[in-house]
Amino acid sequence: EENKHMEHENIKTGQIMYWARVLPKIDTYDLYELKVRTLYDTYFVAVDKRSKQSYIFPYKDINKTIFIKREEALNCIKSEESKR
Repeated sequence: EENKHMEHENIKTGQIMYWARVLPKIDTYDLYELKVRTLYDTYFVAVDKRSKQSYIFPYKDINKTIFIKREEALNCIKSEESKR
């Protein structure tokens, strides 16, 4: 419980985050640059900078599929691609 709160504290509205969208079954390995729009109790909403589409992420996905640092998201994608 305390850990979830800590992750929530680290994210601010307007912050840029990076989503490693990995869908191996359809051979999709994408990196999205997102801007945090709204924070909720258990999840947050971020908007793709290019398409303006909104996505919902649970806080538990931080450092798993969504990252503060672009390099970490790229490493996640490279790691998943190497499993093909």
